[in-house]
Amino acid sequence: ALDESDYERARRDGERALKDAQETQVDDAVRARCARMLAELELELGRALEALRVLDEQAEVLSIGTDARDAWLRYRVLLELGLRDAAGESLERGLSTSNDQDWDGLLARAWCERASGELERSFETIALAQATAKQGDGPEPALFSAVGDLYFEAHREVEEAKGYSASKEYKRALSINERFEPALLGLFELHR
Repeated sequence: ALDESDYERARRDGERALKDAQETQVDDAVRARCARMLAELELELGRALEALRVLDEQAEVLSIGTDARDAWLRYRVLLELGLRDAAGESLERGLSTSNDQDWDGLLARAWCERASGELERSFETIALAQATAKQGDGPEPALFSAVGDLYFEAHREVEEAKGYSASKEYKRALSINERFEPALLGLFELHR
């Protein structure tokens, strides 16, 4: 539904998935994933208060201290609400998460590092996430796109970049998924 821009249906589907996860008492990881997806959707739709409500109601299965995905999402929600101090606390929690996460948890930690201005550390964490992804399902477009974002932030597309190219990283992401939105937006940003 979200891919079709049917946001209300996407919200209903997300709410139903989370409710089903609660009622059937599935694994906490599934419930946490449903909660993250619904909160992410609410945030994307400009409904930060609703996103915060979801995160607060599902706090027992979310862990901003050990899962950078939860810390990064909470940081973004609180920042959107103008709660800078609380957002900063969530960001700090995301920065302190361990390497013992899936690739998407490591990517979220890299985003926390980038937001705190630690670009070199963010590059290192993305490299670790790429190695973790290779051990699983293989290369992930989100990781190439994140590297492209970092290259663009650090070097733009200038001669001094010494062989680093945001464009090449975005194109790598698109070679895996030709409709991967962050890579498409990254290329647009490069060429505007």
